Amino acid sequence: MKRKTFNIKECLLFILENIIVVLIIGALGAGALGYKNYREQQDAINSAGKNTTSVWTIINQNKSAATGLDTTVISTEKDLPSNAYKATVVLFIDYDIPELSEGIGAADKNNVTILQKYQSDMISLMFNNDVYEKVINNLELNSKYSDMKRLSPMDMSYMGIRRFQGAHSCYVSVIDVDKGRAEAIINEMVKIISAKSYDRYITGIHVVDDVSIMAGSSRAPKTTIDKKELLKKGIIGGIVGVMAAAVLLGIIFILINKVRTDTDTEYADLGIIFRIPKKTLYRDEAYKKLAYGYLRNKTGVVSFIPSDRKAHADYMESIKTALSDTGKNVSLFEVKADTGAKDIIKKIGELKAKSDLVIVNTEAATIYANPVIAALESDDVILTASYGKTGVNNLVKAKDALGEAKEKISGVVIEETKHING
Repeated sequence: MKRKTFNIKECLLFILENIIVVLIIGALGAGALGYKNYREQQDAINSAGKNTTSVWTIINQNKSAATGLDTTVISTEKDLPSNAYKATVVLFIDYDIPELSEGIGAADKNNVTILQKYQSDMISLMFNNDVYEKVINNLELNSKYSDMKRLSPMDMSYMGIRRFQGAHSCYVSVIDVDKGRAEAIINEMVKIISAKSYDRYITGIHVVDDVSIMAGSSRAPKTTIDKKELLKKGIIGGIVGVMAAAVLLGIIFILINKVRTDTDTEYADLGIIFRIPKKTLYRDEAYKKLAYGYLRNKTGVVSFIPSDRKAHADYMESIKTALSDTGKNVSLFEVKADTGAKDIIKKIGELKAKSDLVIVNTEAATIYANPVIAALESDDVILTASYGKTGVNNLVKAKDALGEAKEKISGVVIEETKHING
């Protein structure tokens, strides 16, 4: 028995056979993504003109941007939420670090790395929870403002941005939805950190520039549904749906493992003798080709044995009619489910004695035992399989069920195939 291989051509044909399923799933994908986009646009329209940014929007955004325990959030102007304000002051920090006194201005990598570490330490010294707690208490933020009732020192740390620019310049910012409050917070913060004692490490803090205020972008409110965007999302959803359907059908094609091509019959070490098309337009021509091309020169007994219930082999009369003009005396014998072994042997013997060719049609070999008797009395055995319906495993079982007679099997006729020619 050979190893069964994957037939990409038949897989694509299987997908085309189920094109309605593909189109339905594609339409569902287009509708789902289109509807999702429609709801998003509608929500944007409903909230148009409303300032949805709050101080907690800012805090949560900066929390997401922070890494690990580092609360020093680096952001750019484009990160500033709409309808928010960033109050910024530039401080000049004097510090005394003897081991760096000669290397600050040099391009020595080790000195720069040590400097950055000291700057990080200085930010930790200047800006900590004690400072933020004093700012909250001094400005009475918890009691004066309803949106800051639960503001903690840790929360306030995420409202600020602290970073060194160069060796001594430190940029300090506070982002808030209230312009005046942002300015008041940063002024109070500078006042507190300037009054702190840092021993000999920080010898002075000086304000270089006055507080500057930057406003976040205020986008024009959305008032109508963007049909182009809606169409684009629908097309993307449709494409995704079609691809998903194709993949799903491809998996089903592999799992159902039905007889379609010689790749499938070779799994049972059998070849394809002929294919009978499903379309009536081509079927009569196929019967003639089977009769003239394969059975015309045959004599004795030829049995057509279905692999399972789905393979009917009910075209014997058509084959007999096709052979009528050859001068060959053809007899037909249908072995039914209840036909006994003695009756089969007797009938085949009688027909063989008076006919040039006896064509026997039986029930499925995987279900009934009497096809074996017919096969043993035959000179040639042909298994029949229904395209896309008969399982490959059933074909193998039908062959094995014939026992010693399986040596007489010359091949397989596939019925209701999608192919026009045999």
